[in-house]
Amino acid sequence: MNLDLKGIRIVKCEFRNEMGPNTKLNLQVNVNNQIKLPKELKADSVGTVISKVMVGSPLHPLYLYLEQVSTYADKDEPKGEVPDMESMMSLYKTICVPMAMKELEETIKKICAVYHIPEIKIQKNDNADKNRRGYLN
Repeated sequence: MNLDLKGIRIVKCEFRNEMGPNTKLNLQVNVNNQIKLPKELKADSVGTVISKVMVGSPLHPLYLYLEQVSTYADKDEPKGEVPDMESMMSLYKTICVPMAMKELEETIKKICAVYHIPEIKIQKNDNADKNRRGYLN
């Protein structure tokens, strides 16, 4: 199985900056990824990673809110074999979530350029394996 990005949709993007462009803020970035798979898996099933990013500071509780849906599917010819839910979920966690994070960083870079925001860095959380609350079946 070779999972590949099929499409990206920005569901919601809210941005507020009353302090003027290029103001250095003490930004806190909060990222949450949810994996959604179809209830009935088929050989050509498409799953999504819903990434939600909230960027704030003590002065601006909601500086930037971005919700992006990335859709992934197998790019190989369907062979008729249906993967089980557990192995599919594992694939999405190891392959699609990092891919979605990369796409998210690109989207944020574009938003920063348009609105003249100082670049927002998404911190990679190495404790993600210990705390899986962000993932939903």
